[in-house]
Amino acid sequence: MFMSGADLPELYKNLRKDPSEDDGDYHINSSIKFLVAKKERSGLLIVGGSWSQKVDGGDDPVTEEQLLLRTATRCAKDFVSIDLSKGDTTKWIKFIEINYHRPAEVYNGRNYPEMDERTFIYIPDTWNCLTALNDLVPSWEAHQDKLQKLPNPQARDPTPTKPGLLAVTQKEKLKQGNKGLIISLDGLLDYNLDDRLEKTFEVSLFAEAFSEYLQHLYGTKILSILEQYARVNDSQEDDEREAKRVKLEENQTKEPTVDFTLSSDEMLLAFRYFDRNNCGYLRAEDLEIILHNLGAGYSRGFVQDIVSRSTDPHDSSRILYPTIIKSLSPPVTLTTPLTNTNQSAQAPITFSQVNNTTSPADVESTTSAPITDIKNETSAKSETAAPQEQTSSTPAAAQEEESTTTNASSSSISHSTETTSSSTNVSTQPPELEHDEVDYEDDGNQVYDDDDDAPDNKNELTMDE
Repeated sequence: MFMSGADLPELYKNLRKDPSEDDGDYHINSSIKFLVAKKERSGLLIVGGSWSQKVDGGDDPVTEEQLLLRTATRCAKDFVSIDLSKGDTTKWIKFIEINYHRPAEVYNGRNYPEMDERTFIYIPDTWNCLTALNDLVPSWEAHQDKLQKLPNPQARDPTPTKPGLLAVTQKEKLKQGNKGLIISLDGLLDYNLDDRLEKTFEVSLFAEAFSEYLQHLYGTKILSILEQYARVNDSQEDDEREAKRVKLEENQTKEPTVDFTLSSDEMLLAFRYFDRNNCGYLRAEDLEIILHNLGAGYSRGFVQDIVSRSTDPHDSSRILYPTIIKSLSPPVTLTTPLTNTNQSAQAPITFSQVNNTTSPADVESTTSAPITDIKNETSAKSETAAPQEQTSSTPAAAQEEESTTTNASSSSISHSTETTSSSTNVSTQPPELEHDEVDYEDDGNQVYDDDDDAPDNKNELTMDE
């Protein structure tokens, strides 16, 4: 049985299409093709034939498998002109063995004794039998040159000049009756139950067996997916319970207990094999039947438990497999490095951090204005402090008070300057000075609480740096 496999990258791409936008049937049963033969007035049949001791040699093909391969190679060349003589590189997969018990009978005047007959169906891996393209082109060009050098062949029979009937021999009729058809697996499964031909029955039996093989293959994958999904959920619940009791160490990672190697495309293909209508979910009852049909002998309680732990929280009768695939798919890693937060905190201040209505010139003026005002206010305080030295009864105490006031002003100036230069949000208003308010007295014995209300003195004093 010759088979052409599906193009998996193209199949994965089609499976991810939106069903509302594309109505194409991308099921794997419609992607796998088989080559079958068809004879005149007959149904489909598998490419092959009976073993001939005279042609194929040997004594017992049942014990000598090489005799069966010789028979299959000969019949493939006669039916569909495919040469499988490169037996050293061809891999033969024995797929089905059918045993017939034929009782004794008389057919067309001949007596047939009771006998047992065996039919073997192989699937050959013909990939290695194909000629490489680099080797095929020179041989094809040489064959074309050889055909051009040959003279035009003469017809065997002259063209009749009178009207009449054209007789066709039985041999030519049989050659024209042999046809090769390429049919998908869905086409082979769409057989008629009324077909009673033995060769057609073998084709239908092969299609059913291959369909069961795919069901077992993808059903086993779904079982491993459900087990991994339940294992992941259990580990998350255990981690939550453990976090409540004991504080976990930082940067602690747990090693996975089972190596799960299925990709998201393989998981999607497994679920989509049973979701033929692309509904996006499987019924819980159908999934239980799929797991029971695997033939692994799982108990009913185990199957119900593994299915119930994967159902939709809002509808226990459905299994939303896209959610399961998303939770088991590996996370996407970022290729672009993230920005270092420490470096961004130490970056210099730019004009974008200032108010949008403030220009660079305004920023420079606002940062320098508070320092000038501080100097003016300090000089005013020093000027008003001069008469206090003359009226004070204790010059030493007055001088000490003046030095204390000057030091407080200078420290306030330096503190305000550092605050202004290191602040990220530049303000247009000068900062308020944090110092103790001192009452100043003039000659008229008038007390002023604010520095602005105090009269200016003619004698200016300079501030010691």
